[in-house]
Amino acid sequence: MIQWLKFLWRALTDRRSFVVFAVATSGCAYHEPYPEKWAPIANDPLLCAHINGEYTPYDYRSRLVISWVAGNAYPEPPAKVVAADRLDLRISGNSLTATAYLDGAIIAQKQYDFQCSGDSLILDLGRRFQAGQGTVGYDSTLLRVRKDTSGSLVVNEESSGVGAYGPIPFAGSSSAWVGRLLPYDPGAMIPQKPIERPQACEYNVSQIFVDTREEAEKVEQALDQGESFEQLAAIRNRPFLRLQKGLVGWISPNVFPKWRATIVGLKKGEYSRVPVEDQAGWHIIKVNDVRPDGCIAVMAP
Repeated sequence: MIQWLKFLWRALTDRRSFVVFAVATSGCAYHEPYPEKWAPIANDPLLCAHINGEYTPYDYRSRLVISWVAGNAYPEPPAKVVAADRLDLRISGNSLTATAYLDGAIIAQKQYDFQCSGDSLILDLGRRFQAGQGTVGYDSTLLRVRKDTSGSLVVNEESSGVGAYGPIPFAGSSSAWVGRLLPYDPGAMIPQKPIERPQACEYNVSQIFVDTREEAEKVEQALDQGESFEQLAAIRNRPFLRLQKGLVGWISPNVFPKWRATIVGLKKGEYSRVPVEDQAGWHIIKVNDVRPDGCIAVMAP
């Protein structure tokens, strides 16, 4: 207390200290401009009389945060944040009840004492004590609800506070637009059919795997003459592939980079007319099947 009195005396007697004292105690203010994309605010002195109704938060098709239903414009912990698709506002006596719904079920409900002032309905969210890092003080928050010319409700948060940083007092206020509540339209909330995107193709393939290009060309000639791919795969293949007649199974074309252009270019039942070479040898590839129906060929870069 003695230090505070000394500071006050110095502030009143010393010109430089007095300037600092005056600036600190005069406070600062921030007022966010009204969003240009919203309809203009309407002067509706009877707002409180006919605010009862159902509303959609922010816009028709989005389920965005209505945190103030939980009792705080910026709630902590995050579990208090409420996502809803319908908000019901009802006045009974001196109390406003806000009920949030999601898919027809109540997920939050809060009652407020309110005041009517001009064209606004005012909700008092109360005063909070703040302390930390050498600063102490109080802040209070009001929500001012008004109507715009489209019939929607616009919500503005007005905060003010006083405190001190060490021996230096300060004060401030701010005003920010919390959100917009449109008249509820149940038809607009019908879920949209999700876009069905084609799936990437998988290929069931077999191969005849030989050591040299000459061997591969002989296999190609035999296939052109009408011999069965499966019979040739059981005879002219590498030993470990003969038993299963060259069957590799279901794969993505990107599993074997050297094969993918050939596999994607083949239809069901076709085999490669040009042998494919890689570091292990030469391959004649057959596509036995493709799944699912309507898939698209996707090759990694």
